[in-house]
Amino acid sequence: MLAALVASPAQADRDQRAYVAPMFSYAVADGDRLTEDGLGAQLSFGIPLTYGLNVELTGFFNSFESDYDVSGNTDKADFKGIGLGAMVFPMRSLPGLYGIIAAYYGQTDDAPCEIQTGLASCNHNYDSTVGDAGLGYLFSLGNDLNGASLRVEARYRMDSHENEFAGRGGDNAFYDGVFNIGLQFPLGHYPDVEEPAPEPVQVVDVDSDGDGVPNDTDKCPNTPKGALVDDYGCELDSDGDGVVDRIDQCPDTPPGTVVNETGCALSSCRAPFPGEPVDESGCASGDVVVLRGVTFEFDEARLTANAKVILDGVADTLLSQSDMEVEIGGHTDSRGSDSYNQKLSEQRAIAVKEYLTGRGVDEARMSTAGHGESSPIADNDSDEGRELNRRVELKILGE
Repeated sequence: MLAALVASPAQADRDQRAYVAPMFSYAVADGDRLTEDGLGAQLSFGIPLTYGLNVELTGFFNSFESDYDVSGNTDKADFKGIGLGAMVFPMRSLPGLYGIIAAYYGQTDDAPCEIQTGLASCNHNYDSTVGDAGLGYLFSLGNDLNGASLRVEARYRMDSHENEFAGRGGDNAFYDGVFNIGLQFPLGHYPDVEEPAPEPVQVVDVDSDGDGVPNDTDKCPNTPKGALVDDYGCELDSDGDGVVDRIDQCPDTPPGTVVNETGCALSSCRAPFPGEPVDESGCASGDVVVLRGVTFEFDEARLTANAKVILDGVADTLLSQSDMEVEIGGHTDSRGSDSYNQKLSEQRAIAVKEYLTGRGVDEARMSTAGHGESSPIADNDSDEGRELNRRVELKILGE
């Protein structure tokens, strides 16, 4: 309830509707009136002219009981008036505080007086000029009441009657204190407030590796600078051999061809280097192919969909060379313990073998080996290096 009686600066700024204000009045009567304090009412109709100024048309009525018990005086005197006033709001920091000045045409019926010689009656009716000056405060009751406010004010009222017989006599004005409390109701619908348009928010797409694909859609977030990428930020592999175009020395490899790390077809017989062991056919043994693109789900031995596409080509090559025997080797990067990486590399090599077996390659032609983190081919201190170290190799054992 206390929160509801707090005037709102924002409301005071925007609510410029006309209003009506009915109020209850308590008048502290001037002692010269020869009356008790009086009760009454006041009704004002107002129009805001500016933020700080309202004008009002006001009518008031007060009824005073006589405290001068002399024959010839009535029990009550009625005091009423109508006129114009101004409400002045001096402080934006206290938007409900106002000062008020007003002037009225007043009329009093049956004003008591002191009995004087020669007077047949002591009840006088008179017209007067009335002036008010005072302070008040408006307490907002919230928007649920259409912006209504509780209105409380105190006024000092001068009743300038110039009637020498009214009241105690000898003075041509009475000075009363008036306290009003009531409600001020704005007229019409509560005004719509036009909220300011929000400032446009500039969305900046972050592209950490500078490949032109923002991070939120980049599936290959560590692409080397200058590399050509697809819509997902991964390097292009035009011939689909698992070796990206940037390092592919044989860019038109037929689909399904098993290639070495430079993207060139793996020959079933390679001339040995000096001192290199040879098989029974005089071909170099131990030729190793890194199966680029054969990747696994994170921290698992489950092949990705792209890996299965690459292995389909490997299976076709092995099926076309039915006498070739191979060793499938799994490798990891250095993150994790040695024992964990060793086990994971073994599981990944077995997963590749099982997939190739499912594609028709004789299981007896394939063996597996897990090398863990023991044979890195790049620096494990960078994301790029660790990616190269996480690999599957196919070692040609011979025919």
